[in-house]
Amino acid sequence: MNNPDKTEATLLMTTSLKGGTGKSLFACTLLDNLRSSGHPVAAYDGDGVIGTLTAMHAMRNDAGRVKDAQDPFTGVVAYNVRNESRNMLIGSAEDYRGVSLHDLAGGALTDLQRIFNDEDGLGELFGTFVDMRIRPVFIHVITADKATVQSVATHMDLTDQLGDVGRIACHIAVLNRRGGLKPADFPFWYGYQDANGQPQAGKTRERLLASGGIEMVLPHIDERTLALAKGLNSPLSTAAHDSRLHVVDRQRIRSFLTTFDEAMTADVRAILGVEHA
Repeated sequence: MNNPDKTEATLLMTTSLKGGTGKSLFACTLLDNLRSSGHPVAAYDGDGVIGTLTAMHAMRNDAGRVKDAQDPFTGVVAYNVRNESRNMLIGSAEDYRGVSLHDLAGGALTDLQRIFNDEDGLGELFGTFVDMRIRPVFIHVITADKATVQSVATHMDLTDQLGDVGRIACHIAVLNRRGGLKPADFPFWYGYQDANGQPQAGKTRERLLASGGIEMVLPHIDERTLALAKGLNSPLSTAAHDSRLHVVDRQRIRSFLTTFDEAMTADVRAILGVEHA
């Protein structure tokens, strides 16, 4: 199952046990990037109709309201991850044997474990993934906050405890460079030396890379520009050409999208299941 050639569907899940990481911005930008490049992606928002993915990518009527009925390939299907998770996660991959993207609500994987509260609940879910040749890919957005690194470790703990079944999971760590952060600004991810010269942290990164996981970056974008773009309720690639934004804002968006595309290396695309996009 770890062989991508044997995968019939890829289930991408942006997830974090910490809020405010930029997880939904990444999901929106990834969806925009793939659809703009002509790769079909079925999109789902686990935060329901209030989610950022829905706000920026859902189909709307002439009055600008989100349509009740959404085509996952041109819009976004909204649902409550805590109530409908199993059906939506498996159903989306079963309906479309390609790439599905779910922007999960914070804490969603822990919720899945709680929802299937029998002893082997999460194992049952992953067993279904194996049977259906679905490759689950967890996308973790990392900030300078230690809690975002702990979130990665928690997700890996939950899947590692499943043994061989859990090893079908792939992990991508996304370094959010909001504010122009550099590698040294992520001490709990890359590790650091304390005042006594002793090495600290960095183990979760080593663990992720050793498991076959990969890193990429989410580029910086001016906060005001991003807020204005989100206010248009449209994908960033559309906002980049919207005359309601000043030319400097449109240029910032285009630069952000270009840098993001450069971060989508061949290795990243292979794990995402879009190497031919």
